Amino acid sequence: MPFKNARAVISVFVLFAMSSFGVNTFDAQIRDLYLKALKSDKEIDAFKKKSEAAIKHPLGRAYYGTALALEARASSWVGTKVELAKKASQNLNTAVLQSPQDFEIRFLRFSFEHNVPSMLGLSSHTVDDKAFLLNFKGAKPPIKTVISGFLSKCEDFTEAEKAKLLKGL
Repeated sequence: MPFKNARAVISVFVLFAMSSFGVNTFDAQIRDLYLKALKSDKEIDAFKKKSEAAIKHPLGRAYYGTALALEARASSWVGTKVELAKKASQNLNTAVLQSPQDFEIRFLRFSFEHNVPSMLGLSSHTVDDKAFLLNFKGAKPPIKTVISGFLSKCEDFTEAEKAKLLKGL
């Protein structure tokens, strides 16, 4: 009988390890597609599809919102840009509500709101997100290169704030 219990425990452990590995691999795939989509509009569709498949998870939803924002940036029609920006904002806000202490999600929303035209009224969280990012204590996300590149161009942070944030990466 003890052998059967050991098998059950090992089986549960293996399933847990596999599911954890799958999530991490999936996150890595989304991040890889995100990096590609930032560099090329041709990559946005693949990024959007992959992140939409993960929309049940807060990080997947945040990346889906980011994919919509990139799609808006690439669109040539103003009406489409506005519609996609609003959907992006909704998804990013929902992701933050689902996981308010996630650095990566808050960074994605901040970078969207920083870049969206203020006349759209979709930039109401930049002050809160900036404070959160600067005061975050914990593991930083694996998208350090994106954050570093963003900060080098972002005028919302002072040089001292940029240095503080980069030091924690």
